[in-house]
Amino acid sequence: MDPQYIEALINQLLKTGEILATKAFELAMRQILVLAIQHTIIAIFMVAVILMCSVFIKKVYKSNGASTFDDLDEPSGIAVAVLFIVQWIAAPIGVLISISNVIAYTINPEWYAVKLLLETFIK
Repeated sequence: MDPQYIEALINQLLKTGEILATKAFELAMRQILVLAIQHTIIAIFMVAVILMCSVFIKKVYKSNGASTFDDLDEPSGIAVAVLFIVQWIAAPIGVLISISNVIAYTINPEWYAVKLLLETFIK
């Protein structure tokens, strides 16, 4: 084989690799944007869950004519306890995790794009 032909082939491979790497990074950056939007939607959903739990707890109290937790019958008390746990423990944790991910993705998207590429190609 001719050395010039081999050199041209190596140069073509380098150009192709550079194009593929650039495209992969662009796709990873787009995926980070998608992840940030997903986490924003999850946070909004969790806030809606918190608000719905408040509404449901008020309805349970009104339907039983109760003013305190001790005035509720057992099934209603269990329902209020579960709603309270979801409202003040599970949903806020979900909101905090989602918001922290959104902040991280928007502050340093390049780092997360590189991390995504490394996790994808190196296992």
